[in-house]
This record gives sequence, structure tokens and C-alpha cells, in this order.
Amino acid sequence: MERSKTLVRRYYEEVLNQRRPDLLEELLAPSFQSRNGDFVTDAAGYAQAVHRTLAAFGDLVVTIEAQIAEGTLVATRWSARGTFSPTGQPFAQTGMHFHKISEGRLAEHWEELDPSALKALLGT
Repeated sequence: MERSKTLVRRYYEEVLNQRRPDLLEELLAPSFQSRNGDFVTDAAGYAQAVHRTLAAFGDLVVTIEAQIAEGTLVATRWSARGTFSPTGQPFAQTGMHFHKISEGRLAEHWEELDPSALKALLGT
């Protein structure tokens, strides 16, 4: 279980906080799928989303608030802060991710976000 939690922490610490999206190739299983509601994407689509996020929030910092592992699943409650680069507006977001681990890699990802933070940022 600790190995699985460490793998997921690498995603937050190295990919997001250290701005190393190149590590996704190492961390994501070839059959990786990410789900957010009805939206599903593969590893390439997810990597593009991470690149867009890092570009939009040049000073993004993600903090792991809590993490639990059981079997092949790791649940992480996190918070993120940063500045929306196009407008200079501060941004704060909380959410939960569930990662499924397979053969030492991230195989699946489910995301639950508080939509109010994004709506406030976009003025909707």
C-alpha cells in the first residue's frame, strides 16, 4: 500500500509541483484512462490537460491533505492554489482523486472537483 501511495504522491509532487509533465510517460500505464463525470480520456489526452493546467497556472502548488490506500486504489484529498496566468487572478481549488494502480503504474484516475472555484475564476 505504501508503494502505491508513493507512486501517487510522485504525480502531485513531481509532475504538478515540480512542473515535470514529462514524467507522465513513466507514471501512466499505456492503457491509462481518466474520468471526470461522463468525460473519459486516455494517457495522451490526460498529458495534454496537465500541460494546459501548468501553462494556465504558472505558480500552481498542490497539497495532499489526506491519502488512503486499499487494495489497488489510492484515494487522495488535495487542495491547489495558484494564479490564473491570463488574468493574474488568484485561484484555490479542492478535490479528490482516486487512482487505480496496476503493475506499478497509474492505470485509472477518477476526479471529483468543487465546481464553484472554477466558476468563480471564469466569472460564470
